[in-house]
Amino acid sequence: PETRLLHFDRLFILDLTEDRLPGTAGHDPLLPDSLRPFTGLPGKQGREKIAAYNFFRLVSGAKHVSLYWQEGVSPQGLNDAKKVRSRFVEELLWREEEKRGRLLAPERPENAGEDGPYRLISCILPPVPREHRPVPVSRHARARMTAILQGELSPSLLDSYLRCPARFFYQRIGRIQEVEGVVEGRDPMGTGTFLHEVLRGYFEDRLNAPVTADAASVRALRDRFLSDLANSAIYRSLPADERIMLEEAAPPILQTLLENHAGRFPLHVEKKFRAALAVDGTERILAGFIDRVDRTPSGLVVMDYKTGHVPLVNSAVWPDGEFWNTLRDWRPGGEGPDPLDAVAREFASVQLPAYIHMVRDNLCETGSESAGETVHDAAYVPLRLGAKDSFLFGEKMEYSARMRAFIEHIPLLFVFLLRHMASAAIFMPTHSQNCNWCLYRKLWIITPVSKPHLRAHETQ
Repeated sequence: PETRLLHFDRLFILDLTEDRLPGTAGHDPLLPDSLRPFTGLPGKQGREKIAAYNFFRLVSGAKHVSLYWQEGVSPQGLNDAKKVRSRFVEELLWREEEKRGRLLAPERPENAGEDGPYRLISCILPPVPREHRPVPVSRHARARMTAILQGELSPSLLDSYLRCPARFFYQRIGRIQEVEGVVEGRDPMGTGTFLHEVLRGYFEDRLNAPVTADAASVRALRDRFLSDLANSAIYRSLPADERIMLEEAAPPILQTLLENHAGRFPLHVEKKFRAALAVDGTERILAGFIDRVDRTPSGLVVMDYKTGHVPLVNSAVWPDGEFWNTLRDWRPGGEGPDPLDAVAREFASVQLPAYIHMVRDNLCETGSESAGETVHDAAYVPLRLGAKDSFLFGEKMEYSARMRAFIEHIPLLFVFLLRHMASAAIFMPTHSQNCNWCLYRKLWIITPVSKPHLRAHETQ
């Protein structure tokens, strides 16, 4: 009724797709279409007739009509369908094709008007200008950073700065934390923590004794796992299917660990180590808990269990003299590019270098190094079936290169990182695939990598 007596010189109707006109009404559980006629309310067919009347009344009352719709546009939601033109547009096109005696095809803009009223519109929408937005270091941020650097510095804290300084700012300086929610279903973090506790208890009872992988040892570790699991909080929180999967999958993984480490002598389990480091006349303290330190025929091996992602270890960085000279020569405000990005590319994590430095410092303090006890290597221990340890150096690295890394390169790496943290003027976001899951991704703007295209059709 609202279209009666309305006349226009020019009429433009947008978004004439089937989902818009006549549209698809949602299901009404209280008054479904089958009951509406009994109440005097229009059903689906009645609503479509009203929409058709209004549409064709508007079109017939205008001197010049332009209709626009999209075709072939991918659905945006799970229940969305691909865009198709409205049945009312189909009727108008059919009438025009019947009048002309042939099918109409959309024309390009450059040929508009040559062969009928059906035209293709194609345009490129430039993206909204975006850029990495660095966070300037304010007086309060500097004071907070100073307080952080004066305390004990864990490898995970240094990793968070290395991976993305902007994320470090929001998480460590701004102290913006993720809202804790109820874990439903799988709990990878809780599972990892539980496996760490199982291994800690097992090896604490066997310090200074050789690791064995015989049937008795495998059975003892499996029984401990099952006993601890039955009394753990994670057992009560996991769904039944996840609990069964953990009970079946974990024992073979633990057996693989024993087989890989057979013959070693555990010396320290879940022990806290500390190491002092002089940075521009100021003493900094590295500290952290190390999962295990074993004695092997080659020397001490520092180990870190990993139930999830295992950081890549790039052994080619150690003999790269140019890389280490750049770190040694860098000073805040000096000439040349900032090498922080290069360090992040070479070191997915500084965890193992930090652990080596802390253990060596402990050996020096206790006099064990002078007694012949030396660090040989460090490794990530993936808690996965059939996985092998991922060593920081590996057996192919010569003794002289290994010792130079211990004495010179590893301390230089941390001096650079701590100097950079103390003197940074901005916290720059690092663009990577991890941005998709970052809690703080909306706090900075990331440059898009592609330009979206919009395709539409028009008929006049």
